[in-house]
Amino acid sequence: LLEHDPSAVRSRRSAVVFFDRLMTQEAKARSKPVWVEKTPAHVFHIRWIRHYIPAAQFVHVIRDGRDAVASLVDAARQFPQAAAWNKYADLETAIAEYNRSLQTSLGYLREAKHLFVQYEHILDDSAKVCRRLYSLLGLVDEDLLSDLSVIHRDVVRSDEIWKGAPDGMIQDTRFAKFDQIFDELQKELITREVRSPSPEQRAQFV
Repeated sequence: LLEHDPSAVRSRRSAVVFFDRLMTQEAKARSKPVWVEKTPAHVFHIRWIRHYIPAAQFVHVIRDGRDAVASLVDAARQFPQAAAWNKYADLETAIAEYNRSLQTSLGYLREAKHLFVQYEHILDDSAKVCRRLYSLLGLVDEDLLSDLSVIHRDVVRSDEIWKGAPDGMIQDTRFAKFDQIFDELQKELITREVRSPSPEQRAQFV
C-alpha cells in the first residue's frame, strides 16, 4: 500500500490525488482497469468529484424509497453509537434524506457520464443489467457473480455486517425490513411521503 502521511494533506486536491493513487494501485493489483467508490452521500459532492477527477463516470442506483428508508432506520437502530446512522432513528429525517438524495441524483439524469439503474432491476436480472452497464462504461464483460464473491472476501472486513452476505452475492430482500420494523401507520406515512422517479425519468434508466 502507499505510505500515507496525514500531515502532507494540505488541501482537498492533495487528498484526492492520494486517494486516486491508492485506488488505482488497488485496481491494478486485482488486474482491473478501473476502480469504483460507493458512498451514497457523495451524490451531494459530484461537482467536486468532477472537478478533481474529470474522467469520473457516475452510476446512480435508484432504490425503492420504502426499502431505502427502512434500511436507514434499521441501521440507526442497530448502530446507535454510529454518528453516520443515529440521526435516521427519526423516521421523518430518514424520509427527508432519501427524498433529498433522489432529487439531487435525478438532477444529473440528462448529463453525460451519468448512468441510472433501478436497483430492483439488478435484483431481477443482475447479469443482464451489469452487461449493459459494462458496455456503456466501455468495460470488458466479466463474470460478475464470481467477481463479486472474490472482491467481497478481499476487501470487506468481518465486522462490516451491513455490507451484505459473506459470499458477496446479491440478495433479494425487497420489503423485508419495511414489513418487519414498521407498523401500519408508519408504512402509510412512508408510502405517502417518499418520492419516486416519474415514468418519463425511468424510461431513461439503463
